[in-house]
Formats: sequence, C-alpha cells, structure tokens
Amino acid sequence: MGRYERKTEGPSWSREALNEAVEAVRSGRMSGYAAASTFAIPRKTIMDHVTDIVKGYVKQNYLKTPFNDGTPGKDWFSSFKKRYNLSIKKPQAVEVARKKAADPLVIQEFYNILDRVIADLGLQDKPERIYKLDETSLIRVTSLA
Repeated sequence: MGRYERKTEGPSWSREALNEAVEAVRSGRMSGYAAASTFAIPRKTIMDHVTDIVKGYVKQNYLKTPFNDGTPGKDWFSSFKKRYNLSIKKPQAVEVARKKAADPLVIQEFYNILDRVIADLGLQDKPERIYKLDETSLIRVTSLA
C-alpha cells in the first residue's frame, strides 16, 4: 500500500477537549450543539464519538479491521473514494419521481415486493439482517451531470 501524506493540518482542538465534549454530551450536561459551541469542535465530530458508530458495528460483528480501535481515521473516506474512483454528485430536483413514489398504489406494490424478497431470503425471523438505509444519506441521483 502506498504512503499517504496528509494535505491539511490536523484538527484545531485537542484530544482532551474532544473527550470533555463527548463526556458532556453523554452525561446529558450539554446538547451536541452546546458542546460544539463551547469546545469549538464540529458537532458532527462530537456526535460521531458519542455514538461510536463504526467502532460499535465492528465490535458487535466481531470484524477484524486495520483501523486503530476498530475506527477509521479522518482521511479514510477520502482514500476510499479515490481507491474506487467514486465521486459525490449534487442531487438534482426529483419532484416528479417524488410525487410518483408517494402514490398509494406504488407504495403498496413496494411493500408487496419487499414481503416477497424477505420471504425468499428467509429473513422473517432475522431483523438484525435488514438495514434501513435512509439514515445513511444515500441519495438517488437521476443524472450524471
């Protein structure tokens, strides 16, 4: 694997400040917004550490990773995008598709297909194998421009 050199400076906050902010949110003394303002750390950074999303997933599923403590570093996503030649696209207005998707017949057909797929894959009694993707910011892009 090639050597990666960071192109930007590290964070402007200390590890101790981040730990204090995370503890303040976890204990309920502050909201994520209040901690971000008080400690001058981005709210998303604080909340990622509060929830330990990636680390929890890795630990729960007994996965082995090259990450320290099972958590990817700050530049991991950038390297991932480069490695697989991915780019982030700006979503276009999809008003027509949104209206069509809200049609009760379309919704009913979706759930009919979903029931069939769950049955075909034998997932009726395995809810831990079904993922809800709308929370991961996956966006349907309708154009390549």
